[in-house]
Amino acid sequence: MSPGLANDLQLQAASDHGGALVVTPGPFYSPVQIPELVEEVFSHLCNQDLLSPARVCKTWSDSALNRLWRNLLSPFPLLSLIGPIQFQNGNDMDFIHDIHGADWSRYAFSAHRIRSIYLTWHTHVSVRALKRFNECIPLHLTTSLVASIATYSHTPSPLPRHVVPFISQSVKELVLRFSYSAQPSLDSTVVQSMLAAVGAAAALPNSSLEELELGLPSHTTDTYICVAIAKCLEKHRSTIAKLALNFPIDYQVWSSICNLPRLRELAVSPFHLSELGIYARITPMIQELVRAQPLLERFHISLLASGLEPPEGPDLYRNIIRQLLGLHSLRSIAVYATAPLLLSENDIREMGVSWPHIQAVRLQPRIFWSGAPFQLAETNLSTLASFLRHFPCLKELDLSLRCHSLPPAEQPVLTPVLRVLDVGGSPVPRADIEQVAAYLASVLPPTTHVKSGGFMAGPEVRSVWRQIVQRSSVIQKERSQNPTMALQT
Repeated sequence: MSPGLANDLQLQAASDHGGALVVTPGPFYSPVQIPELVEEVFSHLCNQDLLSPARVCKTWSDSALNRLWRNLLSPFPLLSLIGPIQFQNGNDMDFIHDIHGADWSRYAFSAHRIRSIYLTWHTHVSVRALKRFNECIPLHLTTSLVASIATYSHTPSPLPRHVVPFISQSVKELVLRFSYSAQPSLDSTVVQSMLAAVGAAAALPNSSLEELELGLPSHTTDTYICVAIAKCLEKHRSTIAKLALNFPIDYQVWSSICNLPRLRELAVSPFHLSELGIYARITPMIQELVRAQPLLERFHISLLASGLEPPEGPDLYRNIIRQLLGLHSLRSIAVYATAPLLLSENDIREMGVSWPHIQAVRLQPRIFWSGAPFQLAETNLSTLASFLRHFPCLKELDLSLRCHSLPPAEQPVLTPVLRVLDVGGSPVPRADIEQVAAYLASVLPPTTHVKSGGFMAGPEVRSVWRQIVQRSSVIQKERSQNPTMALQT
């Protein structure tokens, strides 16, 4: 509640007359004039519905305009407040007239309401227009209040440069992501654009960035971007809590990550193998991270080494996962690597004891990315029951299950909270699919949703697992109606 309203609503003591306290109530306020209530109501309206209340009164207008301008999907609406802007020669949008000496009052009225800018490949504002904007904006308007900036592009383009003028001392979230590109010749465009945005964030006078996510094509190997990221992490060292770097990084960036005191969520994928070398060098780096960041709550890592071919490659659990057991605050872990994953009951028990609060586990060895036999990547079907026994808080589990033979029938775990089981990376079972479905029905709680549509799996694999999931659901329903029904094995 606003301070002025709180003061007006207080009862004002007038005087003490013969021991009787006389109070006078303040002025009456209608609920529709309380800004906090109006903001709450307007938060449930779409942009089209906000146009009418924006014309009612000052209280309603301010609240409606705050909602309308809060999230931008393009800089076009904001730039159009400065001067006419349209497509030039059928390409991106640009100002029609010179904006030197333009009236910035409309911009000043609306710009301070913006909290996030979300740009996609549909953004058609030219880099030239943004450059002119950056050159002409009055000094007193340069410190915008944008807290969240995100860009997503399917093709190499200078999209990140569009956010540079909006990066201010108050920016808290910066997301710049490109999808995979099969055209390495265009990488320079991507990297230069990313460098411009990351460099602007690194040049800020104060530390404000709390979340940083950068994604580039996986074949990008530019060392300048790693240098820029290391500088950005150093600048915002005291505030960054969430970090995702989805492209090759080097040891300099890794050292910067280890020196972030407030880091709680980390995703790195993949390492730059030419810099970090084989698993023998990566293992001590994982140990360094565990010592430096014991309070990590979410850790996702991808280690793709095409030169390591099983069975010569190291065991994923012994070399990587076991090194992470010191992260006792973990709530989510994902490990993707080109190494075989062979889990025993003791391994799973060890993980359960070390990660008592874990809610999401994703262990998907990506051996098939390196051309190695796919079958070596899966864990035995019996590990499913082990996870349910030793992870009491587990809600999401992602595993590749090998169903060559069936383990003994299991009794359902009494206190499972598993909501989602993702078997999308599993191969076609060699065992009878009816028996596989019956085993899943005997282990999983009825409320568990089983996902089988892994993007790496072919149509045959998806079809078989879809049948297994459907049959398992039918068996569970039958057992709920007849609890004494014998398990078919």
